[in-house]
Amino acid sequence: MKRRVRFRVLGRVQGVAYRASAVDAARRDGVVGWVRNLPSGEVDGVVEGEASAVDAFLAWAARGPWGARVERVSTVDEEVTDGELERFEIRRWGDDRY
Repeated sequence: MKRRVRFRVLGRVQGVAYRASAVDAARRDGVVGWVRNLPSGEVDGVVEGEASAVDAFLAWAARGPWGARVERVSTVDEEVTDGELERFEIRRWGDDRY
């Protein structure tokens, strides 16, 4: 069963290679989606794949890379969009694709 989740990570998550590490974690877990920094200092993203793989990625997101200090991860389930996302990528704030 597939799952798609919009997530937001609060804490010390910018300036610690969170986004690059998220790409590595997504590849390891076999999920697609994207991640970006927000002007507020949070990290925002979408992850989609098999439900167990999405859960594994979100467990990583709650820890983050070495040097991060994750305070909270909020999630909202969304409708699965099979085929819209082809890989996991870093996006920039203001990207109008989402």
